[in-house]
Amino acid sequence: MAVSSSTLVVDSVYSPANQLLSFADTNTLLNTASQTTQGFLHFWTTSAPTVILGLNDKRLPNLTAGLTDLTAHGYQYFLRNSGGLAVVSDPGVLNVSLIFHEEQALSVDTGYEIMTQLIQNSFPELTIKAFEISDSYCPGTYDLSVNGQKIAGIAQRRTKNAISLMLYLGVNGDQLTRGQTIRSFYDVADADYSDGQFPLVNPSVMTTLNDLNPALGSINVAKERILTELKRQQPVAPLAQGQEFINSPAYLADQQKALRQMQLRNQVLIKEEP
Repeated sequence: MAVSSSTLVVDSVYSPANQLLSFADTNTLLNTASQTTQGFLHFWTTSAPTVILGLNDKRLPNLTAGLTDLTAHGYQYFLRNSGGLAVVSDPGVLNVSLIFHEEQALSVDTGYEIMTQLIQNSFPELTIKAFEISDSYCPGTYDLSVNGQKIAGIAQRRTKNAISLMLYLGVNGDQLTRGQTIRSFYDVADADYSDGQFPLVNPSVMTTLNDLNPALGSINVAKERILTELKRQQPVAPLAQGQEFINSPAYLADQQKALRQMQLRNQVLIKEEP
């Protein structure tokens, strides 16, 4: 992982009014890492229950009804600029992006292994394994689980010379309700479960750190564990430097460009709304 200086840490909470900034920031940090050799660790949460839709969800036969169902259950929603399927974000879910410059492109599996090992080493008291939990929401080969129950999912986003390894981690909160919400969304949106394109979600196959070990059940503890492990691997700058960086005029200008792209992408959902 090539960086010219200490990795900068960015810590964000996104309200419903600025929820699109979550992936606008991801894109801006990724582009920065591509153009420089600066690395980032981005922690973020949403202040309200939110369903983050994947590009595949646009193909649901009755997406309008599904979106109405999410609203009825008290969820915000938006469409991210990457593939995959719907996931839940709320104050008990920690999103983590490890973003860095690549001198040579890593294989897809190597990228997943980097994030897997970071989380395994951050929580050594848990036996965390990586394999697909097919009836979880947004299932993937590198689902992270304990005792067969999924606690996290990993995705990647790449640009020229840089990579973002993105993870959502269930830290606390009602994971059963999260799963039921996504199951209801797909049911109401008339998902075709026969071809495996959309998961037939079983809410009981997912859990949280808090349910596994209450000592690990706070967002601050999870962030500190991950940060401590990253510091063991490489230099990490004080948090204030990361916050100063994302408040710079140059960063804010690039962020606004990325935000406009996210707003355009989400126009499709506005058309779908009743």
